[in-house]
Amino acid sequence: SGWVNIAIFFASAAVAFLTETTIFKNGIKCKYPYAALTVLCVIALLFAVFTFAPPHIPLFRDPVMGGYGIV
Repeated sequence: SGWVNIAIFFASAAVAFLTETTIFKNGIKCKYPYAALTVLCVIALLFAVFTFAPPHIPLFRDPVMGGYGIV
């Protein structure tokens, strides 16, 4: 399944590049810059929280040690 991850990465990079090119060509401006900044801050906060205190669901379980988060 390693090749699937690499294919998804390249496909997402291509979509992001094409979207960015279209936005720059059309000169579309961000209508809500504070909302974009708020979403970015929330994502960063969730990254930190889920690193040190993740919810105890199978998605966050360490397959080797069986624990959750950084211990």
